[in-house]
Amino acid sequence: MSSSILPPAWYGLAMSYKSEGYLIIYITPYKRLPGPNWRSLPVDTFKRGVGAVSYVMRDSIQKEIYDLEVYLFGNKAEVEGRWREIKSAQRQWLYVMYPVGFDTSKIDPKYWGSPDDPNMTGSQMRLLEIQRNLFKLIFKANTQDNALQAKVFMAVQKAVQEIEEFEAGAADSDNQADDSQESEV
Repeated sequence: MSSSILPPAWYGLAMSYKSEGYLIIYITPYKRLPGPNWRSLPVDTFKRGVGAVSYVMRDSIQKEIYDLEVYLFGNKAEVEGRWREIKSAQRQWLYVMYPVGFDTSKIDPKYWGSPDDPNMTGSQMRLLEIQRNLFKLIFKANTQDNALQAKVFMAVQKAVQEIEEFEAGAADSDNQADDSQESEV
């Protein structure tokens, strides 16, 4: 990208690996963040450093987190994480990443938060990304260019389908929870 100012669709990820063995990631609408890009650091340097950064499109946040899991821990199946929304003027999230079986009581409460704090799953984060992109797509459809309208319409259909699948999956999991509670009675 030739411009030094990133468009608002970009997010900044500020990362800090803690000596206890977990990673903190602040996810915020783009703002200049200090530190080197994590991809340019060897793992041991990353773990000893004060922090690293990354700039990603909102639809690639999940991919970036997956890449970090592989980079730090080697096998995604052995990593867990917890999303937490930070109350602020801008929508910001905190993601705590740690190996499976990690004693989460070692995580500083300022990062872990309280059970009352809003938190989200990765799929809920993806749903937010889709919903935000829908508005931009619909705005683009306001054009006389038929080819562009057709492309936007296809993208909107795909986004709506993803949202419906997410909602159906959420409803299914709610029904399964209800069924399991009834069977215990």
